[in-house]
Amino acid sequence: MLHFSLCFYTFICRLNQELLVENNTTLCNRTVPATHLVGDSSSSVEFFVAVAVLAFLYSMVALLVYLGYMHVYRDSDFGPMFDFALTAVFAFLWLVCSSAWARGLQTVKDATGTAGIESTLALCTDKDVKCEVTEYASLHSLNISVVRNYTNQSAVLFHYLLSC
Repeated sequence: MLHFSLCFYTFICRLNQELLVENNTTLCNRTVPATHLVGDSSSSVEFFVAVAVLAFLYSMVALLVYLGYMHVYRDSDFGPMFDFALTAVFAFLWLVCSSAWARGLQTVKDATGTAGIESTLALCTDKDVKCEVTEYASLHSLNISVVRNYTNQSAVLFHYLLSC
């Protein structure tokens, strides 16, 4: 039986750049060529970070407008409508990027699980070899981040509905 220990100290997005087995490594009395993990979640992570940074910058600009130019903001019909439209766009983008982040995390979990390793490593297709992941990296904080993103979205929607 072949056991793998997958421990990540940082979140790996580009799995296809991470070596699973180094070149000419002997496993189960067989020489195995260099094998990389399968998958690339970098685009969903980059999208999530981009939306988060843009939302933060918009929040800072809106805060400056609210604090410094509240008299202009209240007297104008354009300001509140623009603010509402941009907030609605960011709420939608936050929902989409949270879903992309959740899918990217699931891709990492699938690629580093036993089934993902068995499909990636050619050695695991032999009948007398059983590949199994015995130790998993702790992904609890990443799971919590996915849940928090959805609850933040729900809280914003609930706050908006109460203010109407």
